[in-house]
Amino acid sequence: RATGGLQDTITPFNPQTGKGNGFTFTEYKPKAFFASILNAVDLYHNTASWKKLQNNALREDHSWERSACSYLDLYHSILKTG
Repeated sequence: RATGGLQDTITPFNPQTGKGNGFTFTEYKPKAFFASILNAVDLYHNTASWKKLQNNALREDHSWERSACSYLDLYHSILKTG
């Protein structure tokens, strides 16, 4: 479900554009969850699109190292303006 960290890191895959790295749903309802599962199963059967989604997901970098560098950049910019 698109909340918290998942909402920040998962972009719904769009087969037309080839962009995105996963599947999400917003409504807190079984029907929405099931629709997302059906969407994933349908995409799984399209080998080229599934491979594109996998490659997109593998290129993502949500490591603490990247986050720590962003925080350091922010802190340094604050110190310069203060």
